[in-house]
Amino acid sequence: MVTSALIPPAQVRPISVICFLIGCYLLGTGLFDRFVDHDTMEMFTREANADRFHAIVFFRIGLGIVLFALAGALLRLSRWREAD
Repeated sequence: MVTSALIPPAQVRPISVICFLIGCYLLGTGLFDRFVDHDTMEMFTREANADRFHAIVFFRIGLGIVLFALAGALLRLSRWREAD
């Protein structure tokens, strides 16, 4: 009911799966760059552009979290719609 105005009901689950997978990718790459890949961090700090590197990494992490939340909300709406 609620999602049928914006997204056709048959496409809610595939869209939420896509949001979940993209969120996994963005969160994974952001955390990898933040905690594991020190070569990239050194490249940015050598150029005195460390703030840009951290902004990009935290943007990826934040967008990944937002996409996780969107996927969870879409799945809850689809379950709520099926319960009616």
